[in-house]
Amino acid sequence: FWSVYVPCEAQYLNTVQMLLEQIDVVKRMIAASPSETVLVRSSSEIMEEFERGRVASLMGVEGGHGLASSMGVVRALYDLGVRYVTLTHKCHTPWAECSEQGRPPPNTRGLTPYGK
Repeated sequence: FWSVYVPCEAQYLNTVQMLLEQIDVVKRMIAASPSETVLVRSSSEIMEEFERGRVASLMGVEGGHGLASSMGVVRALYDLGVRYVTLTHKCHTPWAECSEQGRPPPNTRGLTPYGK
């Protein structure tokens, strides 16, 4: 798994650009070793690459704050090969609250009303 992550401080600023730049780096690193690894997008592709003796690489976004609260961004990231997103990391989002200690006390636990 390749995790792409942007810091919480970037939320509401340039998180999408930062994620795209990290995805670009991951794709370039994978492309640099085509005989060893390949970006996969499904469980069947994982099995195919295992049989070929290559490492099946998957991408995920660590922290939903990088999505800019946009389903369009979610769909675009999926098209780029991202296959998982954690709802939170170390910061709250409009749809879920993180469990990080030292953050402002949450009003709710887990998904917010918007998240539900």
